[in-house]
Order: sequence, then structure tokens, then C-alpha cells
Amino acid sequence: LQGVLRAEQELTVHLRETHAAIEGQLAALRDQLKAERQKRAAVVKRRGDLQVQVEQLQAQVAAQQAEMAVLMDKLVRVRAPEAV
Repeated sequence: LQGVLRAEQELTVHLRETHAAIEGQLAALRDQLKAERQKRAAVVKRRGDLQVQVEQLQAQVAAQQAEMAVLMDKLVRVRAPEAV
């Protein structure tokens, strides 16, 4: 009977140790998941910021192209009388 009790105690200790180890691994995985989610959120934010910058630059290019077209039109009008 004492052998059975001792075996039961050893098993209980082993199960507690195993449970503690699993809990530790689970906590580490949760921390890792949290860190990965934070990294992903930072990447998504950066992508959004870059998209805004791209759109701003595209708008600047379009405005400069429109300004150049106006200047070219004025230049053609100024030089056109010389050609005649």
C-alpha cells in the first residue's frame, strides 16, 4: 500500500512539474504572439504612412505637370507671333 501511495505522490509531483512547464511554455508563446502582433501592427501603420506619402507625391507631380503645361502654353503663345 505504501508503494502505491509513494507512486501516487511521485506521479502527482511529476504532473505538477509538467503542468508548470506547460504553463511556462504557454506564457512564452503568448508573449511571442503579442510581440508578433505588435510588429504586424507597426508594419501596417508604416504601410499606411507610406501610402499617404506616395499619394502626396503623386499629387505634387500632377500639380507640377499642370503648371508646366500652363507655362509651355504661355511660352508657345509668346513665341508664336515670332514665327509668323
